[in-house]
Amino acid sequence: MSHLLEHHFIEAKKQNRNAQKALYEMFSGKMLSIALSYTGNLHDAEDVLQNAFYKGFTKIKDCQDWKTFPGWLRRIVINESISFLRQNQKIFFTDLSEMESEIENDCCRSE
Repeated sequence: MSHLLEHHFIEAKKQNRNAQKALYEMFSGKMLSIALSYTGNLHDAEDVLQNAFYKGFTKIKDCQDWKTFPGWLRRIVINESISFLRQNQKIFFTDLSEMESEIENDCCRSE
């Protein structure tokens, strides 16, 4: 596998689409499971994966050695997952007076 990885890595650095596809097929399963562990949702993990591979292939020249490629790509997936979570944080606001009355009602029922 290492010879194949080295070959696809070198070709992908030349923007060879077939080599990029081969790298995607080699690593997409593991990278999807990493993204899923962060997002907790398959649909969101697939979005993260797509963005991570796009970023990875556009910046592949920054990765100097084929031996470090799996870890380098993993780091991109993790960073994209964290970025996704930050961008999609859901903040809920509630009226404090409503909460106070609910708490008072709950306290009165338990007595």
